[in-house]
Formats: sequence, C-alpha cells, structure tokens
Amino acid sequence: MLCIKCQEAEGNKDSGYCDNCEKKEEGRINGLLYLPALGLVVGFFTMLYNAFNVVALIANTYQKYSVINSFSILLLMLSIIDFPVTVLACWFFFKKKAKIRCVMITYYLYGLVFASFCTFYPALVFHVNLTQPVINTLVRAFISCLIWVPYFIFSSRINKVFVN
Repeated sequence: MLCIKCQEAEGNKDSGYCDNCEKKEEGRINGLLYLPALGLVVGFFTMLYNAFNVVALIANTYQKYSVINSFSILLLMLSIIDFPVTVLACWFFFKKKAKIRCVMITYYLYGLVFASFCTFYPALVFHVNLTQPVINTLVRAFISCLIWVPYFIFSSRINKVFVN
C-alpha cells in the first residue's frame, strides 16, 4: 500500500502515511488545535473592538460628567495589557514557537482575569446587578481555562507541533 499523500513510498499500516509524510503531518496545526487557533483569531479582533469601546466609554463619560471613574481607568489599563498578551499569543501560536505553553496559559488566565474584573468590579464597587450576558462571559472564560490550560500543559501533541 502506497502513502495516501505522496503516493511514492510505502505507507504505514496505522496512519496510511509514509514516514516522511507522517512527520510533516505531525508538525501541522490541525485537528483539535484548530479550536485554539480560531479562538486566537476571534480574540484578536475582539480585543481591538473592546479597546475601541473602552476609549469611547471614557470619552463619553468625560464628556457627560467631566470625570473619569476608577472602573474606566482600570479597564483601560487592562485593555492596554491585553494587547501584547493577545498579539504574543497569536505570534507564538502561528509561528509555532517552542514557548507556546507559557504564552497560551498566560493568555487564557489573563482572559479569566479580564472577565472577572468586568464582572465583579462593577458589582462590588457600583452595586450593579449581574446580568446573564456578563455571567456568560465569565463562565466562558472559566471553561476555556478549564479546557485549554491542562491541554497546553499535558498534551504531547504540543511538543510535536511547536518546536521552533
């Protein structure tokens, strides 16, 4: 049986690929890794959108009340920190850098911190009632951490794909 990809060498019984094609296939971002890749792309554009909204919120608040509250300042600081965290995560992931574990774990944990701040700070300081969309955002960040942090810590696939 020939390799299912190159049709030149003898294919392995388990995968159907020859040894050379199997090594190439192991090094690709595919399978389950499509989900964090999609999450990074969506996260990048969401980060840009959120940063624009934070600046608009600060400008609107200052224009109406001639004051900037603590929530706006802290949210701006977190948004500024979010930019390099997200860009680094995208860079390390799509360039397949070896330090991806540390970077992606930081990315997911920072997302949880950001969602927690946006949920709990207004509720505790301004006594704002928690709404379902806000709680959903926090739950999504928590579930992402529960799934992806252990995956990036324990998966042997990470060592095979991210080797540069």
